[in-house]
Amino acid sequence: MRSGACQRTQRPDAETRARLRILSTTDLHMSLLPYDYLADRPVDGPALSQLAGLIARLRAQEPATLLFDSGDFLQGGPMGDLLGIPGNTEPAGMHPMIAAMNALGYDAVTLGNHEFNYGLDYILRCIEGATFPVVSSNLVRRLGPTPLQDEPVASPCTMLSRPMRLADGRQKTLRIGIIGLAPPQTVQWEAEKLQGQVAARGMVEAAQAWQAELRARGADLVLALAHTGIGADDDQAGAENAALALARLPGIDALLMGHMHEVFPGVAFRGHPQTDPRAGRIAGRPAVMAGQGGSHLGIIDLDLRVNLAGAWRIAGSHVQVQPARSECPDGSRLDHEPAAARVRKAVQTAHSRTLAHVRAVLGHTDTALHSFFALLGDSPVQRVVARAHRHWLQHASGAELPPGVPVLVAVPCYRTGGAGGPDAYTNVPPGPLAMRHMHDLYPFPNLLAALHLSGAEIRDWLERVAGLYCGLPRTQDDGQTAQHLTDGNVAGWNYDVIDGLDYGIDLSAPPLFDACGARVGTGAGRIRELCFGDRPVRDADRFVLVTSSFRANGGGPFPVIGADRRIHVRPTYGRDALASHFSDSPQFGPLRPARRRFVPQPGRSVLFETAPAAQSCLDEIADYRPQPCGMSNEGFLRLRLHL
Repeated sequence: MRSGACQRTQRPDAETRARLRILSTTDLHMSLLPYDYLADRPVDGPALSQLAGLIARLRAQEPATLLFDSGDFLQGGPMGDLLGIPGNTEPAGMHPMIAAMNALGYDAVTLGNHEFNYGLDYILRCIEGATFPVVSSNLVRRLGPTPLQDEPVASPCTMLSRPMRLADGRQKTLRIGIIGLAPPQTVQWEAEKLQGQVAARGMVEAAQAWQAELRARGADLVLALAHTGIGADDDQAGAENAALALARLPGIDALLMGHMHEVFPGVAFRGHPQTDPRAGRIAGRPAVMAGQGGSHLGIIDLDLRVNLAGAWRIAGSHVQVQPARSECPDGSRLDHEPAAARVRKAVQTAHSRTLAHVRAVLGHTDTALHSFFALLGDSPVQRVVARAHRHWLQHASGAELPPGVPVLVAVPCYRTGGAGGPDAYTNVPPGPLAMRHMHDLYPFPNLLAALHLSGAEIRDWLERVAGLYCGLPRTQDDGQTAQHLTDGNVAGWNYDVIDGLDYGIDLSAPPLFDACGARVGTGAGRIRELCFGDRPVRDADRFVLVTSSFRANGGGPFPVIGADRRIHVRPTYGRDALASHFSDSPQFGPLRPARRRFVPQPGRSVLFETAPAAQSCLDEIADYRPQPCGMSNEGFLRLRLHL
């Protein structure tokens, strides 16, 4: 239904008003309670339980209110992995996230890409207990000749009927069609777990077909629960972030977005075409994105009109996001306790089991393990992960390795602040190592992969990482301002370090690849003096590279590595290999220095943001002559680094 859909000759006084409130969460990632399992302590932070009171208050204000989630709710943190990874603890009864959503009265949800981290069978078991529809319009079991003929994983769409009290006292039913969408790349990213079980269509193709079907069934409105964001690749078929293309479809009335872990309306989306980051509109459509982990609640209020013939139209909309711990209109803090108690009751058993899991002691480290400087290429976290994964490939993977071929390890920069804020860093002091530290060192449930790569392909891999850094301006800064080293919109886990090589990154050179992995240059690139041991790496050299299945399947700005380049290994999660290594070597000693560096640029400097706790460790990056420059608005320690 589009604005102005009523007959043009209809007089305004022949219409009567109604209002529909739409509430949205997204990317909850199993953040149910304000508890930090990695630090093993309660926190005054976001969680679904912290949103519960806000949801209750907003519902009380508006009788016609619907609550939705736009995906990535089943995966995340120690609780999600404890329940989802085979061989851990199978959920007893209802999944805690489903139980919590039932308790809060969700009206519908869609599946995000991370729901598929644990395989299709797990999803189907979890959603059996849902008292609300679970929709997935473009991720299906098998593709048919058209989207309407696909074999679904879950319901491709659903129709909600709600009685609406009109301003003139009448009551009329509003029929709301719901579709659910997620990146088609999900099938590629999770190929090992979904092979032959799940297929994907482009989100725009599926949305066009199913909104038309819902209209034919009598829908007055069609809402898209779209686990996708606003991206530069919106116009490409099969785009990962396709919100703009979806908003342009004539039959979509509002978008409830996700995937990017951002807030919309919000300043992060200034400058995007056909996007109004203040009013919350994309291509003229109301749209909202509610952050991540229960940080915010998205709110779309639709001002509806219905004429004497019974036709509905949208006369206006108001879009906003509110943080989890919002204040009441009188300035007092919102009392979320009664509603939060329902969430706590629903998840208490799972919470207790998760605490027992994360507190299990595995070993001891003599070395502090932190990620404060991981984006500089100097991270004890990456070094310890590389050591464990190399040991796994050589001793526990079951792989037949080619004799004499060096083994390298690609390790991302996990937990480097970013959208997670200044507390989202690894910081494990010397002492006992528990299971919670394994989740801290390796947060994602990725399987390990081993690849045959040439020297040229290794260089290409590193150039893709090097292209993520901001380049240096042509002229020197004025001593007060400087170029930031990294783009805050690029997630830290894209910055792989390849352990086992020596190399430098020349920030003054133009990059060969952009942040999406598209080639943008043809010159020498940014990688300098790439060496294995004491000799330069040649294009024809052969290596074995240990990485994650996500990365090998094209996750981030990296290419898909074909099956013919894979080494057969025993299916192993990256965290399990790490935990086993600590268990086998309970006393973990010193680590060698890092071998990645930035090529010196005399007289040049960059700004770098990290955790405030890094202040006590600046001697570790003494070569950069770090100068503290105060705190950023988000609470990060800002440093000037001299190249």
